[in-house]
Amino acid sequence: MINDSKIKNIRWIVMCAICVLAVGIAVLKLPGKPAYYMVNALDDEVYMLKNGTHSMHMRLEEILREVQIIKLSDEEIKDLFEGRQLAVLGDSISTYEGWIPKGYGEFFPMEGEVYNVDETWWKMLIDETGMQFCANSSSAGSTCAGDSLSIDNPKYACSNYRIDALIGNGGVYPDIIIVYMGTNDLLISVPLGENDGTQPVDEGIVETFSDAYTLILDKLESQYPGAQVFCCTLTQIGDWGITQPFETFVNSLNLDARDYSRQIETIAGNRGIDVIDLINCGINPDNMPKYVTDGVHLNPEGMKLVKDAVKYTVAESFY
Repeated sequence: MINDSKIKNIRWIVMCAICVLAVGIAVLKLPGKPAYYMVNALDDEVYMLKNGTHSMHMRLEEILREVQIIKLSDEEIKDLFEGRQLAVLGDSISTYEGWIPKGYGEFFPMEGEVYNVDETWWKMLIDETGMQFCANSSSAGSTCAGDSLSIDNPKYACSNYRIDALIGNGGVYPDIIIVYMGTNDLLISVPLGENDGTQPVDEGIVETFSDAYTLILDKLESQYPGAQVFCCTLTQIGDWGITQPFETFVNSLNLDARDYSRQIETIAGNRGIDVIDLINCGINPDNMPKYVTDGVHLNPEGMKLVKDAVKYTVAESFY
């Protein structure tokens, strides 16, 4: 097993799309293992197979020799998801004018480089899987932390105001909820806190990220017991660089996206919730100009990376 410090976050790949298959999503099944894994290239020889918060390292030849390759065609993917209602709880990265509740903060298409809703990660996901749009409770500038009792301010994702907005038109409830929150908590230096997802959280002004994230999941599980929830880690976030366009953003608490992502993994893991690993989706400070506009907000190419990571993990969970 290689040292984690040597891991190169190159990009997520589907192994058989390169080695065996030309199209479609591939699910890799390890003999004797109940879980399905996605594959991340680490260097020329070693690959990391990852599922949620669990990972192992194998050499390429071992993967090709040992894994069972299961191809999911576009038709099979649609068979899994056709008609399922999708809802999103997010921040500016997941907004689009006309697709979020009135009064919520909008980012796209007025800002950034996403000029068509079909270029957002969640709309691409809907179009490729056959899911139905239920609701998008995303608001620009919003954090997990804040006033959980707010009834009219979309700034706080832990509030009932935001959680209630996951119900679709006509009272339709979601089947799948994607939580993609935490970037603004990082940017404004909300303390991580020590809640591992198992400690109770009082309503009111929630001051730490871990308490707020835990409360969000408490409310989702209570209000939407029939929905399957997925928690996204953050993409890597960049600050304007000196020697290159972007460098890793570190906030005033000396924390970066990996710290908040680890907290999300801990909280979700302790609650048995699947994690969508965006911190390793392929975006890093070296290639950020290709995928983001300002170190934070995705362009269409970055949206595709997020869509692929979400699509794969959700497909893996339902397969």
